[in-house]
Amino acid sequence: MVPIITAVASALDYSHHRGLLHRDVKPANILLAEPDGQAPRVFLADFGIARPIEDATRLTATDMMVGTAAYAAPEQLKGASVDGCADQYALACTAFQLLTGMPPYAGSNSAVVITKHLSAPSPSIGAYHPLLAGLDPVFAKALAKDPSHRFSSCGSLPSTWAGSWARVSRRLLRFHSRTPSPRST
Repeated sequence: MVPIITAVASALDYSHHRGLLHRDVKPANILLAEPDGQAPRVFLADFGIARPIEDATRLTATDMMVGTAAYAAPEQLKGASVDGCADQYALACTAFQLLTGMPPYAGSNSAVVITKHLSAPSPSIGAYHPLLAGLDPVFAKALAKDPSHRFSSCGSLPSTWAGSWARVSRRLLRFHSRTPSPRST
């Protein structure tokens, strides 16, 4: 998990340093490849709605939101000025879903999801999986409603949670080593 998010964060930082926002980071746009005899590779796909940072404040020509509501940052949903922090928010939503199987803000329709992105508190990943509670502060920062309260770059997200992830991994290993394996019949 950490190598996947780290690779995507690196791709986003590379893009941002060149003045381009992705605007649609989500699990479906992360591709994994394992070429024969080579290390697995991670690709960030679908730059189809990417825009230069200076143009990214615009919505579409018909004032429609771009991106996918389940992963879009509050400022993106409001049509406000966006920068790399919006992609970071989407990356945090993606990581949350990869760890829990659910996006951080789920709902019966897009309006409910958008309302949650705009006003609901950051969800606790520990509420989904208590062993992941050590990652709550990292997700709270990356999912902050105010982009100025998020990390300074996408790469800061996985590098900050690396220590927390190591502690979580040790807890998971201890938990699994104490859990009896099913008997074979």
